Amino acid sequence: MYDFNPNYVLLNNFTPAAGSTAAAAVDLQGTACRWENGTSGTTIDVSVAQPAPSAISTLKANAGASTDSYAGYFSSQGGTGTAQVFTGPYWVTISSPLFSRASNATALVADVTAALK
Repeated sequence: MYDFNPNYVLLNNFTPAAGSTAAAAVDLQGTACRWENGTSGTTIDVSVAQPAPSAISTLKANAGASTDSYAGYFSSQGGTGTAQVFTGPYWVTISSPLFSRASNATALVADVTAALK
């Protein structure tokens, strides 16, 4: 995260909002974290889960539009953009008001998916 923007700090006690992709990942026994910009207060939520293979097609169907910015999907709702990637057994979601389009999430998607290999 420091390479993305050194002003982001990890929040220690984060509970994802009900109905969010991060909450869905936690429900699947995954993990979620929130980073906050120390100056602006803008947040970035990152989650990773290993859903059952039978659940992946449903998750993909609800992930938004496929994107050329990375091998995944992007959607935007209420001013927050969400990138979703399926790599190996993992489902990765990254959500932030910073992401007005898929290309805004490309660097973080690459960093998170590289960490899973």
